[in-house]
Amino acid sequence: MKADLRILRTFPQDAIVDLPKNGMITIQYPALDPNSGEGGRNSFEFPQLSKNDVYTFPFKDLAAANHQPAELLHEQTLGLLIPCVKRRAQEHADSTCIEFLKSELAATLESGTYPQLLGVGGYLGTVLSYDDQQTAPILHQRIQSHIGENDVRWLQIATAIYSSMGMPRPKISDLMTGQNQPSPQAFLVSKALSHLKREGIDERLIEESMGNVAALAPWGVAVTLFDNYPDHPTVIKLLKKSLEEDGPHALYVAAYLIKERNHPLASTAVAAAVRLLKQHKTSDDLYFCCALIRDFGTDDDFKLLLEEFVQSQKSDRETYQKLWQSCAYGKSPRIIAICRIVIQDENFSFKTSEGFDLRYCDSAVFELQRATPVDFGMKVKQTLPERNQAVEKVKAWLAKELRK
Repeated sequence: MKADLRILRTFPQDAIVDLPKNGMITIQYPALDPNSGEGGRNSFEFPQLSKNDVYTFPFKDLAAANHQPAELLHEQTLGLLIPCVKRRAQEHADSTCIEFLKSELAATLESGTYPQLLGVGGYLGTVLSYDDQQTAPILHQRIQSHIGENDVRWLQIATAIYSSMGMPRPKISDLMTGQNQPSPQAFLVSKALSHLKREGIDERLIEESMGNVAALAPWGVAVTLFDNYPDHPTVIKLLKKSLEEDGPHALYVAAYLIKERNHPLASTAVAAAVRLLKQHKTSDDLYFCCALIRDFGTDDDFKLLLEEFVQSQKSDRETYQKLWQSCAYGKSPRIIAICRIVIQDENFSFKTSEGFDLRYCDSAVFELQRATPVDFGMKVKQTLPERNQAVEKVKAWLAKELRK
């Protein structure tokens, strides 16, 4: 594929000979056609880029980019592109490519948006060595020289970088004391927290995370809250309000936090899930909606979910597929009632990694073998008659269970 880029700055500054006046060059990179139906493990990773996005693009050779398409340094983009700000201070004279990248990272940390900060955090966590002891201190020093003791900005940096971290993460309480900071991400979070006033710091971190859940990515925020503040009054208050208002990603965060039926947010979360289910929308929150109703809903709530299964199985296969994907793999015994519906469906569901076609009824058998102590004889590498035999065993077992 090809794309047009406007060059804002390069290293070295004269990297492109005779750069056009409009600053535009063309790049080419391998990517699969999204409409081809192909993809998966052999596809090329490339981020979703939009007009006005700013990144560093490392190229093999920019010298002749004014008259031929430039090629990226590598085909895969894991850590290849760094989100950047449009303008950055030029106080640091970059003598090497590494220094140039550090300047870009520091500038983004100083003034970038939350998605950009999150991207920098991801870069620090995936590209830099876990025990890199040099880069993060340099970044902290450069940031501090520009923003000083800007309390608001340090809070944003701490919130975003912590949200970008994988699992397991060090506890925020440890990072506040300067302990448990072995990685570049942890070091920066710890330093950012050291610039904040201690009074009310937990409440501020919670409010900042939950108030920017869409920009920070709901998974990162959910892990932050679950690992550090699962029962904090501020979390309960803010998430309850967001659930009642059907706020963005509220169901995602709630489903991550709620592990027991007696959780103080369980009934509020289930009510929000029921409202979403009644809208018949296949939103991104459908997975968490189904999980909450399956695990914590009343019998009437679960009956509504089963009715949605039956109706969508007949008239809305897209919703039906998402409902099944959302409800499978849970620990609730209610999965048996769901499988009672899905076992009747002989339509194609998906192709396994070994290349075998599975029907919905086949996947229902696998799910019951996982959720119950009964082995119905279903295996991936089987002939269709053998699978049909396992399906019939399940139907007989379900009928017996219904008579109990």
